[in-house]
Parts: sequence; structure tokens; C-alpha cells
Amino acid sequence: MADVRYEIIETSSASNVVIREFIGIVKADDVIESFKYIFEKYVDEEFTAIITDFTHAKFAMSISDFQKVLKYIKKTPVIFDIQLAIIVDTPKKVIFPILAKTKLKKLNIKPFSTVDAAIKWLN
Repeated sequence: MADVRYEIIETSSASNVVIREFIGIVKADDVIESFKYIFEKYVDEEFTAIITDFTHAKFAMSISDFQKVLKYIKKTPVIFDIQLAIIVDTPKKVIFPILAKTKLKKLNIKPFSTVDAAIKWLN
């Protein structure tokens, strides 16, 4: 199970953004549980985006495992109303946000190599 750290920041456009950082081995259920945690814990924060940092994580999920995450996203309409910036540092990791965008066309998701680049996209 991955360790996940959470932080909320305000961007220059005065929007609240949740930043979550995964550390360790990440499975599909870790990603799903993290989404659930965010939507429960930060419900009053009125955030407009989630930045997910996977640079200190190792994926232990196949493309078929990732289908569980996509199924959860499809069943959670609020995810389609926010921006999802994914910080990745290897080609194996970048395939997941690209696949998500391919499978779920209305999902506002994009991979980045740094948090700063992601924040610029959000503003």
C-alpha cells in the first residue's frame, strides 16, 4: 500500500488545488481510495483541481488493473468537473494519464514532469 501525502494550496487565480503525493508501491485501489478520501476530506474547500505526484511511486498495476480506476472515474461525475494534473517521471507512468484521456474524452487530465508546470497549466 502506498503512502499518500495531501496538501491544499491556493493558486494565483485564487483557486484551491489539492496536491497528493504517492510514495511507494501504488496499486489501482490506492488511487481509488485516495480519490474517495479527497472528496470526503476536502468537500468544503471548493477545489478546482487535483495535482497527483507519482515521481516517488512505483506502479504495481497493469493496464487491466487501471480499468478499475477508469470505472471509478466514470461513476464519479464530479471528477469530470475538475482539472487533473499528473506528475510523472517515466514513460511507464505517463501512459496512464494518456490512456485515461483516450478512454474518457471529457476528462480534463494532462501529464507533466514538474509541479510548477502543472500549476501554470491550472492558472
